[in-house]
Amino acid sequence: MKANNSPVRRWCVMVALLATSACEKVVNITVPEGAKQLVVEGRLERVRGAVTGQQRIRLTTTDAYFSNTALPPARGASVRVVEEGGRVVSFGEVVNEPGVYATADLIAVVNRRYTLQIIYQNERYEATEVLRAVPPIDSLYFKDRIGQLGPQEGLRATIDFRDLAGTQNFYLWDQFVNGQRLTAADSTFRTRVVAPDDGLDGRPISQFQPYDGIPVSKGASVLVRQMSLSEPVYRFYRALSDQSANDGSPFAVPLASVRGNVSNLTNGLIGRSATSWQPKSRRPGRSRHSYLGQSMGVGAPRLGIAPHHCNFWWTVMRRGCRPRVAPTG
Repeated sequence: MKANNSPVRRWCVMVALLATSACEKVVNITVPEGAKQLVVEGRLERVRGAVTGQQRIRLTTTDAYFSNTALPPARGASVRVVEEGGRVVSFGEVVNEPGVYATADLIAVVNRRYTLQIIYQNERYEATEVLRAVPPIDSLYFKDRIGQLGPQEGLRATIDFRDLAGTQNFYLWDQFVNGQRLTAADSTFRTRVVAPDDGLDGRPISQFQPYDGIPVSKGASVLVRQMSLSEPVYRFYRALSDQSANDGSPFAVPLASVRGNVSNLTNGLIGRSATSWQPKSRRPGRSRHSYLGQSMGVGAPRLGIAPHHCNFWWTVMRRGCRPRVAPTG
């Protein structure tokens, strides 16, 4: 039988040889470090049912883009909080935790204004926020996923609460599974679940699953936190979410710096590198089988998402928490 040496056959052989001989070129990119910026991770908290004067603020600095080590601690800073009325509370650096400043003498009060003041390397930083009230989590339980999109297998943590009437409220929810928060700097889940109460003033919210896309294993211990935010802090988290979720598609938001609320009074920078501080109030919400998801009950809040930071927001938070253990049956 005569071999097939047609031009088409020879061309196909040449293409195959070229494909198998392709190679990759490694490109090394040098990214300038730029000037070091102070990173502020600070918030005052008042936890319903567990009020304490213990407060912590972490100060670090920015690092090289490709660095795979922890951010360098900002040591030797002067840190204090000035309460509305003039009382000053100083934070001391924790001996075994470089860059962490703490006090046991600051019980945050709802509707009171707090100002964070920092002096680091001869530069002065300042931010002011107000502690807002937060409604309690009335119940935490487990249901199948209510949302229609995505995987449906497994139970989701579900909460009920009533929005506070007569004021615009903004919420942040955290979920801990077996002591680990779902959102962390090195986790694959990089968003924070936040929402305003638009159109829901004073209404009951039922069967709400903030983290509806994440099932929890049977028998897992879960803690759900519901926190109250100011509008600027809410917008900060939303902006972080938009930038972190940016995939470069035609529908992605334009790349932009995320600004926090900590001002450098020495050189006039405001919230550069997303520096921020916030007082928060929160409600504990526990459940032995708990995971948060998105479940729309009676007019559940519109969800927004927000992740991490390079320099944070100073906040004063009031929060509530509920712990539960997932059913084993």
